[in-house]
Amino acid sequence: MPRIGDGWVGTVYAPEFQSVLSFLHILFYSEPSLNPDPVIESPQLYFIFKYVFYFGILIASVMSVLYFRNKSVKNIFNLQISLFCFVCMLLLPVNASYQYVILIPAIAILVNNYLSERKYLMIWLTLILFFIMNSPFAVTIINLTKNQPYFFLGYIKLLILLFFWINNIFILKRLSEDKISRNNVLRFSFIYVFLILVMSRMSLAVNNYKDDGAENLFVDPNYMISMPSVFNERIIFTECQKEKFTLNSNFGFKYDKENVFDPRFMNENDIIYTTVADKKIHFKKLVINTMSESETNVQNDFFIDQLSKNKTLKCYSENGQIYLTDIPSGKTVQLTSGNSFNTRPVFFDNDNKIIFCSDRKRGVGFTTLYEINLNK
Repeated sequence: MPRIGDGWVGTVYAPEFQSVLSFLHILFYSEPSLNPDPVIESPQLYFIFKYVFYFGILIASVMSVLYFRNKSVKNIFNLQISLFCFVCMLLLPVNASYQYVILIPAIAILVNNYLSERKYLMIWLTLILFFIMNSPFAVTIINLTKNQPYFFLGYIKLLILLFFWINNIFILKRLSEDKISRNNVLRFSFIYVFLILVMSRMSLAVNNYKDDGAENLFVDPNYMISMPSVFNERIIFTECQKEKFTLNSNFGFKYDKENVFDPRFMNENDIIYTTVADKKIHFKKLVINTMSESETNVQNDFFIDQLSKNKTLKCYSENGQIYLTDIPSGKTVQLTSGNSFNTRPVFFDNDNKIIFCSDRKRGVGFTTLYEINLNK
């Protein structure tokens, strides 16, 4: 939950991920493949603006519920319910398209209020904006603005959602008989600033990690690269493309006829892997030269500890970190650090390097390949 709360979930650099967390990642977090040129590289600013937004939404909404009341207005409770819907959507770390269903009652309440006030222009504006949020037009805007200097326009759903929330707040204020005293404003302002400072500092401390020297192996915009295997200088790995796991390599070989999981070299020319068909796991052998595949009795035990060629070193993953053990002495060192999930290590370059999967700066489970030089 802490990682999800910090936005490390889903494709956090994709504008399709209509969330303020995605927007802030593009502004302040660099990632070699997905976001090489942020506006400003600053995790500190990321957390500060994150909590400025989060606590701003929460405190303003709480104040409107506590102080914007009018017993003579029957639909005041309904407007508070619609406000709750908008707040939920604004604070969710993931805003998938189907989640916008929660806005239907909120929009209906707003339209009903405008109808009672005979504000027909606002009725049409609300309905049109809601239609835009859930139409191909929004997708078109997102695609047109992706990777552009004006990328912020691609967050059209988020901007419309903010418009609805602000409108809801002002309607409650307009219908209210109560006024917020200066003391209450100062009290909430103090709480607001205090929460921003404390939570920003805590989040930065939790997510800060010592540089372990790992470097991105491939500059590839794919969101999920994993399951590496090595033979001499050859590397094979899987990529998730269009909801299908395909086999790729660093020597130009590709295979995409079926889903490929846990590929492993048997020798320079033969690869074994698993695939799923008829609800069963099948073990197969793939011959690189002929591109032919066939069933095999050899099972791909990928998760065994990886040993160096001279059998003196062992690398493995545990609790999301990569470890290296010197077998003769029994000494173990931790190679990676931080909150990222690191797994599937393999030796490479005559045992001088270790290649592994990591989701650092990408989102939970959205891995790519990193390498650590053991000679540094």
